[in-house]
Amino acid sequence: MFHEALKEMAITIKVFGMLRSILGEASLVLDPPPATVHQLLNELSVRYGERVREELLDEGGNLDYAYGIFVAGEKLNNLSAKIEDGVEVVIASIIAGGDHSY
Repeated sequence: MFHEALKEMAITIKVFGMLRSILGEASLVLDPPPATVHQLLNELSVRYGERVREELLDEGGNLDYAYGIFVAGEKLNNLSAKIEDGVEVVIASIIAGGDHSY
């Protein structure tokens, strides 16, 4: 019971695409969890280097169109969105494009 309570005070982050190569791992746990998506990205940049920020953010400091961040299964575009304790966060490159003329 006590172990479950501790687990809920952390978040699990799963990463895909180029970010997985940058971090060198497919998932990680942050405890204590950051309060917002922006704080999460800052924490990842501190731990893994500025390349994380360069990969995920555009020149204006917004989430790059090539990535999606999903918190508890919901896609978020707002970097100030709150992250609740115990949730799963997925950061994935969004695959788009190609020839649709066939």
